[in-house]
Amino acid sequence: MSMSSPTSSPEDSPMSSHEDSSMSSDDDSPMSSHEDSPMSSNEDSPMSSPDDSELICSCGLPAKLIISRNRSPYRLFYNCPRGQYNQCGFRQWFDETMQTDNQHVDQINLISIECIQLQERINEIEEERGQERSLRFKERAELNSQLSAVKDELNKIKSEIKPVNKSNPTSAGVTFQTMSMSSPEDSPISSYEDSPMSSPEGSSMSSPENSEVICFCGRLAKLRLSMTSKNPNRYFYNCPKRRNNQCDFFQWFDEPIPTGDRRVDEMNLISSERNRLQERADEIKEEWDHERSRWNKEKMELHLQLSALKDELDKIKSKIKQENDGLDKIKSEIKLENDGLVKIKSEIKLENDGLDNIKSEIKLENDGLIKIKSEIKLENDGLDNIKIEIKIENDGLDIKTEIKLENESGSMPPLN
Repeated sequence: MSMSSPTSSPEDSPMSSHEDSSMSSDDDSPMSSHEDSPMSSNEDSPMSSPDDSELICSCGLPAKLIISRNRSPYRLFYNCPRGQYNQCGFRQWFDETMQTDNQHVDQINLISIECIQLQERINEIEEERGQERSLRFKERAELNSQLSAVKDELNKIKSEIKPVNKSNPTSAGVTFQTMSMSSPEDSPISSYEDSPMSSPEGSSMSSPENSEVICFCGRLAKLRLSMTSKNPNRYFYNCPKRRNNQCDFFQWFDEPIPTGDRRVDEMNLISSERNRLQERADEIKEEWDHERSRWNKEKMELHLQLSALKDELDKIKSKIKQENDGLDKIKSEIKLENDGLVKIKSEIKLENDGLDNIKSEIKLENDGLIKIKSEIKLENDGLDNIKIEIKIENDGLDIKTEIKLENESGSMPPLN
């Protein structure tokens, strides 16, 4: 029993959004067109042959086989190969063309399912990778914050210990190696999705493998690089002329060149897409592994640097503590000496106070002696006065004696 192809719906077939096509819009591919959405208009019936030869659109050009990427992901359809403003309007699902083989359709659809599963796996990997990047970004920020805090503390201590050299002010403190706080792959926004699409005048290269790819102008097509969010770093061919003069030719570098056999081309295209998705999944996984490896190395370096700085800080703090303990010991000894001096001073003061008391007592004794001497002097003065009086009396007696003697001798009359 053959496997039915994805059914088309009004959302699928009538001119789907630009994001649907592998080459549909400026946001998705280097060439802007409505070529993604398969829709058969009544007036634009395909010119096809009963065999498996290529389909011809209303323009008379071979219809381009495209992979849908929007509402019917990885379903093949044919579209007018011209650009957005020059299309004839021809669009048709691959399994709605004439002479369709159910077995061939089933094979294509099975590979389409594999493509869907691979794309889902890619989306899951990218989501998990994004979550891990976010956690890694926070962890790196936290480690750098700790490093910054330790560096600041260490610089502050060293600047306080070591005076600034006036001839070279920058010599004070410490110079540290600065670790990057974040890397592009760890940013919350993926680096792929920020790159602009390369313009036709932008990067280009020749293709030794497919040097005979010819555009609608008959010129050798130029290989360029797409940098869109949906097709990052993907090469494509387009017209070698400048943008305003280009024809509408476009072809992805990694898609097989049409052979003219529809079945072969359809199988080649969907198979190459599956291979591309598988390679993309493997590439993302490998990039993720490299990111983890780089982060583990960087994290180890950050931890080592943090550990080294903490060890240095601890050593300096320990040395400062030892010096402070030594200072405390010296201060304690000085205090003991000061206490001894205070005690000696106190004893001296007591002795001085004793001497003062003795001096005071001696002074009192001296004052007493002086008083006694004064009293003795007064007494001596009194005695002297008495002696004088006695002398005077004696002198008077002597006079009286003389007078008496004279009187007795008769030379003078007697005294009354």
